Amino acid sequence: MNNFESYMHSADCICKRYFDVDAYGEMEGQTDLEELLAYAHLDHLLHSVKGYIEVKHPEVYADFFSYLSEDDQ
Repeated sequence: MNNFESYMHSADCICKRYFDVDAYGEMEGQTDLEELLAYAHLDHLLHSVKGYIEVKHPEVYADFFSYLSEDDQ
């Protein structure tokens, strides 16, 4: 498994549980996805990983990046 395949696998695992809520009412998937994208950025794979999530998990992509844009405003 190469580096990008590893990111795809991690993204799939995170996206499957992205909308799950923990005991405190928090969606831990957002934090996990932020961490994954930070590591992808360091490995120069950010755009590829974002594109993969956009195509493979569009509902997560839409929610996550709307969540980020709300914080930027």
